[in-house]
Amino acid sequence: MLLPFSPLAGRLGFEALPAAFMAVLAVMIVVYLVVIELGKRRFYRSQPTGPRSPGPAHRASGAFTTAPRAGRPSGADGLVSPPAVRPSSGRSQSG
Repeated sequence: MLLPFSPLAGRLGFEALPAAFMAVLAVMIVVYLVVIELGKRRFYRSQPTGPRSPGPAHRASGAFTTAPRAGRPSGADGLVSPPAVRPSSGRSQSG
């Protein structure tokens, strides 16, 4: 908004907007903010203020969830990868 009023304005071909436009823009912004604030107050006034009711019992218990669990790495297909098995050399490790 300040670029048209800067020394670069002439080189860039900018012209300052009329003061009436800036005044109308400011009024429109203030009216918008007031309307939004009134809408929020009306919306939240119509909502119940008590504690939120829990969802269905199967969701509250965690059953039927598809979310991955922490600490269980999965492969690209989403299945749990088996532990890596190192091939043995055929010799006994006992000293």
